[in-house]
Amino acid sequence: MPLLAVPLLAFQSPIEKHEEPEDTGSIKRAVWADDRLWILDDLGHVLTVPQDKADLEHESIPEPVIDLALWGSHPAVLTFPKDGDTTRTVRRRLDGKWVETATFEADKERIVGLWDHGADATVVTTQRLIELHEGKQDSVPLSETLVVTAMVKAYRSIEYEKPLQASGVMTGLVTDDYVFVGVNIGEWGGGLRRIERKTGRVTVFDVHPADQVCRGILAKDCDPVTGLAVEPWNPKCIAASVGMSHFTSRGRIVEVCGDRVQRLYFRGAGEESIGSTSKSESSSDGEPSQSVGFFGVVRAGDDLLAAGTDGIYRMQRDGSVAKEPMPKSQERGGIRVSFGLPHVVLVWTTINGRLSVSESVPMLVSR
Repeated sequence: MPLLAVPLLAFQSPIEKHEEPEDTGSIKRAVWADDRLWILDDLGHVLTVPQDKADLEHESIPEPVIDLALWGSHPAVLTFPKDGDTTRTVRRRLDGKWVETATFEADKERIVGLWDHGADATVVTTQRLIELHEGKQDSVPLSETLVVTAMVKAYRSIEYEKPLQASGVMTGLVTDDYVFVGVNIGEWGGGLRRIERKTGRVTVFDVHPADQVCRGILAKDCDPVTGLAVEPWNPKCIAASVGMSHFTSRGRIVEVCGDRVQRLYFRGAGEESIGSTSKSESSSDGEPSQSVGFFGVVRAGDDLLAAGTDGIYRMQRDGSVAKEPMPKSQERGGIRVSFGLPHVVLVWTTINGRLSVSESVPMLVSR
C-alpha cells in the first residue's frame, strides 16, 4: 500500500485547561479507557465520566472533534481546524496530554469515521481508507465513493444521495481483512458497507425481495445499522444490530459471514416469549411489522450483548437468548450512564431523535 506523503507527527499540544463548554449536544460516540468513559457529542465536545466519581469532566482539545475511538489502549480523536483548512489531525491521549500523532489532507472528501484495530487505527473517508500505525500511515483508494442512497418517501420512490458524514450516525468494525461501516439515518435506513482493506473494494449489502424493499433482512433504504461485533463463537462472522424507533419500533440482529447475510434473531413487540436465535435468509417467515429495535451489539466474554428497546439481550453459542432488565442508571452532569453490568457500560443518547421520532436509547460500550 502506498505511503502517504504526510508523515506521522509526535509532539504535544499546549497545556490544556479543562473548561466546560457552553452547551452539550447529543452523544455520538463513547469508548472505555483509563477506568473512565470517554464521550463525544455531536457538537465536537469530549467529556469523561469516571466510574468512582460523581463529576462529569470536560476535555480541552485545540480543535473541534469529528470522531472518537481507541488507538491501542488510549483514547484518540480526529479533529479539524476552524479556519477552513483541509488538514485533519489525529490526537492520542498519552500521559495526560493530547498528543498530535498523525495528519492528512481531506480536501474533496468527507470523514466517515475513526476506528481501532488492536495497536493500530483506521480512518475511513468517502474516498479512501487510511491505516495509521506507529511511525507511518498507508492509504488505499476506495473502489467507489461511499454515499448513502435513501428513499425520501417510500411510496414515491424518490431517491437522493448524501455523503456518509452529512447525516446519520456511523458504526465501524475493523477486522483483519475488512472494515465494516454501519449507517444509521433513522427512518431513511442506512444499511451496511464492507471495505476490503488491501484493495479498497466496497460491497454494499442490500438483501430484500425485489418487490418489498422494506421486508428484507438488511435493506440499505430501510434498515438503520446501529452496532457491529465479531461473533465470539465464529470469528469469521460478524453480528449487526438493526434498530429504529419511529412511532413504532422495528429491528433484528443480522449475521454476516463472507457474502452470506442471515437474520439471526428478532422478537415481536409485546411478545412474551424470548425465543432463541434462528438463522434465516428470508424475513418473510414470521417477522412482524413491529418488533424490538436493537441499538447496539457488543461482544461480552463468550456472549453477544444487544441493547433492545425493552432490555438487554444475551445471546450464547448454543442459540439460547436471555433477556435482562435495563440495569440501574445514574445521572452524571445530565448524562445518563450505568456501570451495573460486567464487560460493558451503558450510556443513553438522544441522537436518534434527530433522524426519527425516537426517545433516548442506550449505547453499549465495551470495557
